[in-house]
Amino acid sequence: MGLTRAQSGRAGGDKLPAPAWAAVLGSWGTGSWLLALWACGCLLACSKGPLDSRPPSKAGALPTVAAGDRPDVLMLVSPGLDRSGWNDPLVLAPGTQVAAWMAQGVACESAYVRFVDPERNQADLGGLGYLGNNSEWARQWRQGGYRYQEGSALEREAFFAADANAPGVFVEQLTDSGWAALEAELQALAQAPQPKRPRIRALTAWIGDASQPELCEARLQVPLLFVLPDGLGAGETRPQVVALPDVGATLLDLCGLWPEGTQEDPLGAASFARILLQEPLAWRGYVLAKGTTGGGWIRSARWRLLRTQNGSDLLSLVAEDPNNTRDDSGSPAAAAQMRGMGERLDAWMRR
Repeated sequence: MGLTRAQSGRAGGDKLPAPAWAAVLGSWGTGSWLLALWACGCLLACSKGPLDSRPPSKAGALPTVAAGDRPDVLMLVSPGLDRSGWNDPLVLAPGTQVAAWMAQGVACESAYVRFVDPERNQADLGGLGYLGNNSEWARQWRQGGYRYQEGSALEREAFFAADANAPGVFVEQLTDSGWAALEAELQALAQAPQPKRPRIRALTAWIGDASQPELCEARLQVPLLFVLPDGLGAGETRPQVVALPDVGATLLDLCGLWPEGTQEDPLGAASFARILLQEPLAWRGYVLAKGTTGGGWIRSARWRLLRTQNGSDLLSLVAEDPNNTRDDSGSPAAAAQMRGMGERLDAWMRR
């Protein structure tokens, strides 16, 4: 089935810096170059392993899943969770269901919403066709042989039991926010009848810590966790930055329903299924967000740019400024980053 993963591989395509001695090679003569190339060829021939003989993979080209092997999909969405709780020892204490899901699943530690309030994120996902029983997302699932429904916890197990021969997608939006409400729902899930089909479980939230200021990490970052069949990626984390609308494309891809070779859909959502499975993928590498009063925000793995309400840009290194309070835009190394990130943010905010 499509949920296989490579034994090894980099997901993201980071470039390694050139070694300090590289300039020495410029002084070599032609004879020295030919000798060096011959020696390197011999070494590569001796060291080539199974991964070197695999054909290059394409983004979004997971092997097609046979219809009879397709798993059910359960997507849980919380109204909001305090970001600090994701790593809180009390939340992840032994015996909690949140800790059990973390141990069983692949966590995306850099997942972000695109707006600073839950209602706009719901509208954003709805506009992208990823929510609603009559949405484009639902049509894609049904076209692929899936049943689809959004509903409450009371409807969940009846939906999955209604037709054991046809896989289903159920989106359950929790009515209460907070980690206690999530833990209670996960406890109820654990006591429900065991599913007869393999099941992909996804967990996320509409917003991070709503008590924090707009356009900061704590407000925009949300938990995102995938529990995959056969324990794929259990207990692992992925550092790549992803956006909440990407979840819909990723779930389709994991079930073999994302068009082969597709990078993004017309509105910018993309599948990061290969990242979850640790397979090579040229990922976009940044996420964008918009405030309620005109400000904007763009973040890559290393840099973060905040556009304030008065239009000024503040650039900072993520690792050195977790609370988004510094401005490193005056350093020479930041000039190119600031220009490129600013242009991307401008283009997105004009849409």
